[in-house]
Amino acid sequence: MHSRTAFVRAAGLALLIGLVSLVPVLAQDSVTVVDSAGRVVEISQPLERVVVINPPAAEVIAILGATDLVVGTSGSVARKAELPAYAAIPQVASSAHGQPDIEVITELEPQLVIHYASIGSIQGLADSLAPAGIPVIGIDAYKLDYLFSDILTLGKVFGKLPEAAKLIVFLQSAIDTSVAQVAAVAGDAPRVYAEGHGGNAHAPGSEWHTIIGWAGGENIYADAEVSSFEADPEVTIERNPEIVLFDSRSSAVGYGKSDEAAMAEALAGYIDRPGWDSLDAVNGGNTHVVSSSIGSGPRKIFLIPFMARIFYPELDIDPEALLAQYHQEFLGVEHTGVFVYPAP
Repeated sequence: MHSRTAFVRAAGLALLIGLVSLVPVLAQDSVTVVDSAGRVVEISQPLERVVVINPPAAEVIAILGATDLVVGTSGSVARKAELPAYAAIPQVASSAHGQPDIEVITELEPQLVIHYASIGSIQGLADSLAPAGIPVIGIDAYKLDYLFSDILTLGKVFGKLPEAAKLIVFLQSAIDTSVAQVAAVAGDAPRVYAEGHGGNAHAPGSEWHTIIGWAGGENIYADAEVSSFEADPEVTIERNPEIVLFDSRSSAVGYGKSDEAAMAEALAGYIDRPGWDSLDAVNGGNTHVVSSSIGSGPRKIFLIPFMARIFYPELDIDPEALLAQYHQEFLGVEHTGVFVYPAP
């Protein structure tokens, strides 16, 4: 079970680091960090050439204001409309989940390569680049337990600790605002069914299950013994969720998307199932498609206010305004698109 206190501790640490880092310090030839995989890596300073392959880390680097140091990326990063600074940068892999091209990386002569810690073998990539003297760190920047520490690690690597601290404090505030209001609500928690983009139900051990709880909902599969599984349709109907959420990879929703007819079609495709016309969620109009734009990466935090508003429409929470502030103030891009359909 994830602990919300981890976020509180991280935010306090971020504030302390932010204040300390304002004091001038002597230039360092290198910094040593512990990455998301628990690997201790020494990185030369100052950084001038970096390859970043995974979108969540690239997003944080953009917020830190260090995209001018990135000389190589992946197609997954370059295709993101909300990360325009990476669009024209050379690609070392067609996607973040594909095999990076070691030769192309080596030709770019980076001082550091950043990739997911949890996909493939980060140590294998490091071993491949070791002969060229190129260090590799795994920074996931999307897991709830490690998101804040990953942001701080990138802040340290790029010499941007105040910027990292500011981001963490903002994200913590979005959590606190939602959780505090939910805690004041009386009555039973709404029954929620949440389904991943692979068609499996989210259950205890999944981050969506944790977020549903923080937002004041009750997962109808809270008794499941695995974090993700193919739910029995008859059991789902029997447990009759009041709210249904689809963790979606649908191209109809997300950053820059505005075609509501396509969104409605996508939602209809999800709920067109035998017996679902009897569900309280369907009859009450409480079925929602959630974009991967906020279903993964650092923006996963915004699932909390969005869910809280879905579960309790009377709450004085404006998830759209929080996400708009993130896009405009932190990412420096226009706030455009539909991230939850229908909007709460």
